[in-house]
Amino acid sequence: MEVLRSVLVISLLGYTSAWYMQDRGSFPLNNAAFISVLHGKSASGGYDLVVSTFNAVPGTTDDVTVVRDVGSQLAGGASTFQLQTLASGLLWPNEIEEVPDEVFGTSGLWWVACGFLVPTKNDGYVAFIENGNDNSVSPSEWYGVTETSAENGVQDYFYHRSYFVDVDNDGLMDMIAARVNVPTFGDTISNLVFFKQPRSNALTTKWTERILFEGPDSMFRYKEIPLQNGQNRYVILSTQYFSEKLVISWADGSSFAQATGSGYLFNHRTIASVAGERYFDSEIVDLNGDGELDLLVTANSDVNGKLLAFEVPWDSLFTGQFTRYLISEGYAPHGVITGEGAGSPGMSFSVFPSTEQVKSKPDIIMTGDDDSTVYLFEANQQSNTADWTYTRNIIFQANRGTVGAPAARDVDGDGNVEIFIPAYSDGAVHVMTYIP
Repeated sequence: MEVLRSVLVISLLGYTSAWYMQDRGSFPLNNAAFISVLHGKSASGGYDLVVSTFNAVPGTTDDVTVVRDVGSQLAGGASTFQLQTLASGLLWPNEIEEVPDEVFGTSGLWWVACGFLVPTKNDGYVAFIENGNDNSVSPSEWYGVTETSAENGVQDYFYHRSYFVDVDNDGLMDMIAARVNVPTFGDTISNLVFFKQPRSNALTTKWTERILFEGPDSMFRYKEIPLQNGQNRYVILSTQYFSEKLVISWADGSSFAQATGSGYLFNHRTIASVAGERYFDSEIVDLNGDGELDLLVTANSDVNGKLLAFEVPWDSLFTGQFTRYLISEGYAPHGVITGEGAGSPGMSFSVFPSTEQVKSKPDIIMTGDDDSTVYLFEANQQSNTADWTYTRNIIFQANRGTVGAPAARDVDGDGNVEIFIPAYSDGAVHVMTYIP
């Protein structure tokens, strides 16, 4: 059961705060979609800016672009960035992140989730990219390691996110991922799966698939939470877009989950299920500064999208109340969107303007997705943990269409965080910096 708390949000054109946004310019890039800022392999040890691109033209493939050591290039402005093709020949690459060093005992690999419900691009996979190549000469090698067996006659799934955990206690880090198949006719099929890491040749051998449980369809979050008895709580928060459910699943113990004869032992509870709320993205983070983890969730819609927060009864997940706060609503596509879906908002995440973290509560950055806008929400009362009101600021407005998934990180080491925004329909990436 959830308890509803509605909060007032002030809508302002422009950013009003003790901080302001410095425009660092932009660079052209067709179909810029998802952005990550990852540890690079350059001698300076800086960050690389990584941008996935995709298009809906059947029969085509897609690329991932990289800006090496982006912090050292920032002084000249984004228009001077040197772009390289990191990987090519992928099918609808979206989210990209680092493979933790402990997975293979080495650094230098990134993972990319691929596929979507677009014809000829719906046979998705998760791939590893070697990020240490000299991409000014040629793209990097990539390895599609997931192997999808035909379950109930279905084999074409698409993916958006992965995490690494030793699921079966064999000493090797496996990969967990959410996936979904959306047929032209019939029911959507979605589940959380783990791909078992092979003992040898892990980059060139397919990782065997095993289903953990049904429900998660694309975006999800994984978190290990220490318990007082010395064990862990292994939490899966799934924003089930197609079934319009927000679900928390968990297992307590000394390992990820207990295998049974019919599957894996997880508890499940539906946090929210409201008609018309297509739960899209989430984050498990302390939003109000009370030291407890909360949930930040976007609910995508074509008429009334929302940004939501939930306080979590971590000590009584079975019966406790999930208190829901409506941070903002009223989001919808801006104008006629063709071939790019129709909904708003999209991704959201928490961020502190400075690496010194001078605030008690983080700001929230949210992309409006098909409403062409990026928003920044600032807590109105930093010291009051019971106050959930925010001021909404527009920090970017595209000329048209869709804005993709931004990223934020201090890339030049000055203590102030940069924000990288992909304007998908405009065909450009914009860069801003928080300035005190």
